[in-house]
Amino acid sequence: MHQDSLCHRLEAATQAAREAVHKRLYLARPFENCTRYRRLLLIQYTFYREIDGIYEHPGLLALLPNLADRRNLQTIVADLYDLGMPIPLQVMPPASKRCAVIDTASAVGQIYIAEGRLLRGAHLLLHARSFGLSETLGARHLAVPALGKSLAWQALATSINEWACSEEDVARAIDGAHSALRTMDLILEGFLPAARH
Repeated sequence: MHQDSLCHRLEAATQAAREAVHKRLYLARPFENCTRYRRLLLIQYTFYREIDGIYEHPGLLALLPNLADRRNLQTIVADLYDLGMPIPLQVMPPASKRCAVIDTASAVGQIYIAEGRLLRGAHLLLHARSFGLSETLGARHLAVPALGKSLAWQALATSINEWACSEEDVARAIDGAHSALRTMDLILEGFLPAARH
């Protein structure tokens, strides 16, 4: 990745915050047992519900035409149903209404975090299999994209890097990425204290 590319700049600007999120998740030992996996699933649901509206953002759809195919909230909901877990009540306004008002650059930063697979990946699916789960039962959201994880990410990164953005756009994209990470941090704060015991 070229050092001047937008994805590289997003990666560098958010490295510390992303590492902090990964550390908190690691300490929660989400695949130690099925109870902890269920908590992880609730974390995933809460995060992707909160940012789901960016998958309908007009500016983002113009930049990333296949964005709707990446939408993952419904597969997480299906996993919750598979495990007999109730869907948490949505106490905030619909995500689509909240995210529609942000500018395209901020939305780019948020999608960079959302699609960076903070909470998704092939290695996670391998762990889920130890509980008898699979791409069709309880761990649908962990399924590898049809293109393969690497190619799917490269396609997204290429589209982001080819966007003719200004320095002001870059700054807003970085702010958007940090906003998504703050959302995740708040969610983890609510779930992980119990996960440490």
